[in-house]
Parts: sequence; C-alpha cells; structure tokens
Amino acid sequence: MKKYAALDLDRTVFKTKEFTNDISLVGADLAGIDVSRFVQDSQQFRQISKERLSHYDFFAQLESYGVSKNKKTIERITAMIIATKKSYVYDDASEFLSLLIHKQYNPFVLTYGESVYQSLKVAICPELNGVPVAVVQQPKRIHLASIGESGVLFDDVVQDILPKGWRSELIDRQMHPTNALLRLSAQL
Repeated sequence: MKKYAALDLDRTVFKTKEFTNDISLVGADLAGIDVSRFVQDSQQFRQISKERLSHYDFFAQLESYGVSKNKKTIERITAMIIATKKSYVYDDASEFLSLLIHKQYNPFVLTYGESVYQSLKVAICPELNGVPVAVVQQPKRIHLASIGESGVLFDDVVQDILPKGWRSELIDRQMHPTNALLRLSAQL
C-alpha cells in the first residue's frame, strides 16, 4: 500500500503573505493603478464557497481593470515575479520533501483555489519542480478520498473530517516560522 503525504500550498509550503505583497505590485502595474487601490479592491475578489472555503481570484480582479487573462499575460506576470529573485518556498519545505521521499511517502501539493493562480504560484518555485500538484475547488477530503490510499495531510487549517486511513498534521507558521514542517519529522 502506498503512503501519501499531501502538503497544503499556502502558508504551509508557500510564503503566501510575501507573494501576495509582490503580486499586488505586479497587478497594480499591469492595471495601471496605485498599489494601495489594488490591495483595497482585492477584498472584493475573495470568494467563499458553500463549504466555507475561501480563495482569492487574482485574475478576476485583473479582468475588472481590463487586463485579459491569457497566456501572454500569465507569462508576463510569471516573468515579473521571477525577476524579484525571491524564493516563496519556506526554508524547511525542500528538506521535508526529501525526508518524505526517503521515508517512502509519495508527496504531492494539494491546494484549494482558482487553478491558474495556484498553478502560477507553483510554477515560480523551482523547489517544487517534479512534485505533483492537485488544485481543487472542493474540500480537500474529497480529493483525498479519490486517491483511495492512506496518508498524512499537512495543512495550516484544522481538517476535522478526513477519509479513512488519512490523518492531519497542523502546520503553524506563526509559532514555528522556519521549521513548522521539519519539527514533525519524528511523527512520520
């Protein structure tokens, strides 16, 4: 039986707050508006599902300013973010992924949100090259159930209901900003 390790993207593997600051600068530049207005307007593009899951639709916000969501725009945004020469992956994530593989887990990123935006985040992170990614618009437990195996979900949100064979480990980057994943290695 395969063992899986599902890692949430935002605030677990990925420095979401830092990225959001940078992508807001990029979005404001593309839209030709002040960044403070872009940030303020972004609240209108937070969507909440019937399951009370929320995500931000960056591309809907850009489209509201007349910026098309197309391949050229996505490539331009990607280039602008890469030009910052920042890593948005937490320092312990690469080592933790290696540890999971060493311990015979099949790691993958499981993230909730708008697929193009979430995929953009992964694309700018060379540390995540080769790691499978599942972007979902439903509760994560539904995707985990479709795998039909057992595993561990590492997430910054408490997951009370998981499929049989799955357990959840809470990642708290506020308490453990540099080693939230690695501190759990003994529990694998």
